[in-house]
Amino acid sequence: MVEAKPNSIKIAGIIIIVISVFTILLNLIGGGIILFLSDLKDSSYSNIDSLNNEHSYTGVIIGIAILMTFIGILLLFSGLNILKYKMWANRLATFISIFYIVYMWVVMWWISFYLMNDPNNEIDAMNYWGLFTAILWTVPAVILIWFLNIKNIKRHFDG
Repeated sequence: MVEAKPNSIKIAGIIIIVISVFTILLNLIGGGIILFLSDLKDSSYSNIDSLNNEHSYTGVIIGIAILMTFIGILLLFSGLNILKYKMWANRLATFISIFYIVYMWVVMWWISFYLMNDPNNEIDAMNYWGLFTAILWTVPAVILIWFLNIKNIKRHFDG
């Protein structure tokens, strides 16, 4: 008799798909808005290495949006194949989640560091915004890693 596969795996796959679609759409929209609002007519990037230059911030934000869109596409591909119980999709989702945790903490640390050193930052609570955001987004990724690697769940995936 064939053992029934748990519905929790399908639910996890659907959640991954929904989150990945939101990640893709929001980063494409956000990157598009930044490009639209930035002054791209001025192509003089003589001070691009300076973090005090608006062009360098635009480049960093666009880079983050592109990377997050790529992560979203990989997650979407992984989520669709988790619905098919593919082991490689389980491993891909686990790897992406680990990468995402590290990436989130690095970016949020950088943002917090910038806010603490910004003389125009008048709200001290904003210094901790990056930490709060990193914790908020790390928890679901850790839960996903944990869930996908439970022995009872992992054994239902096909090699």
